[in-house]
Amino acid sequence: MAVFAGTAAWVLSTLIYASCSTGIGIIQGSEPDGQRSATVRVENQYILFQEGEREANLALVSTGRPPHFSTPKGDFTVLYRLRNPMSSTYHVRMPYWLCIVPSGAIGLHQAGSSAESRLGEPLSHGCVRLGRFTAEWAYSWMPTGAPVSIH
Repeated sequence: MAVFAGTAAWVLSTLIYASCSTGIGIIQGSEPDGQRSATVRVENQYILFQEGEREANLALVSTGRPPHFSTPKGDFTVLYRLRNPMSSTYHVRMPYWLCIVPSGAIGLHQAGSSAESRLGEPLSHGCVRLGRFTAEWAYSWMPTGAPVSIH
C-alpha cells in the first residue's frame, strides 16, 4: 500500500504542477468568483479545494482508519481555526487546525512528519490529515464558515 501511496503522491503532484504551469489550478492573486469550499473523497484519499466552480488546489490526504476510527461523512463547515493546538485526546500537536465538528474532535490538520509519507492511506483517528504545504495553504485560504463535504 505504501508503494501505491507513493506513486499516487507523485502522480498527483505532477498533475498539480502541470495545472499550475498551464495557468489553471492553484488560485493566486485572482478575484474570488465564488464561495471557497473543500471536498474530501475518502475512497480515493484526496481533497479538492474550490472557489466557486474553479479548482483551487488538489492534494492527497489521510482519513480515518476503519472500522474504529472512520472519518465522519457528510456536510460540515469550518467552525474555527487554531494555528498549533495540542490534542487533548492523543497529546500531539495538530498544526493548522480547521475544526469541522462542534465537539472539536474532528478537523483538517497537518500530518505529523512520520505520517506525511503515508498520505493516500486511511491512517488517522478520524481527522483529515494534510501534507505540510497543503495544511499551511488551506489554513490561510479557507475562511471560518467555509463548507467542507466528506464523501
